[in-house]
Amino acid sequence: MRASEYPVPDYACYVWHRGDGLAFAFPDGGTLVLPLSKLESEAPGWKWLLATLAARRAHAQTQQRSVIGTSARPTQQMLELALHAASGLERATSVDEDIFSQAAEETSNA
Repeated sequence: MRASEYPVPDYACYVWHRGDGLAFAFPDGGTLVLPLSKLESEAPGWKWLLATLAARRAHAQTQQRSVIGTSARPTQQMLELALHAASGLERATSVDEDIFSQAAEETSNA
């Protein structure tokens, strides 16, 4: 879906990576800055969003074009692959923990 195919809702705001935080500018005036230290999260989607905004900022500062298929202009497929890879790692860890806990129980019961 192209941005031009989806109208920006009235409640939308601008968001950008400022280096030390995320800035939020509202159409009716005012800008707030949320420090990055308050945003630390292990959620894969959140980490991906912060990395993408940081890459876009870096490209703009060096006056590089944001080419489709790069970290500054990722595709939907790149997003899905990143989220899938992150969820796969989490799933593999939880499966390993389950297997080891079951093996420990069986050993203690024997």
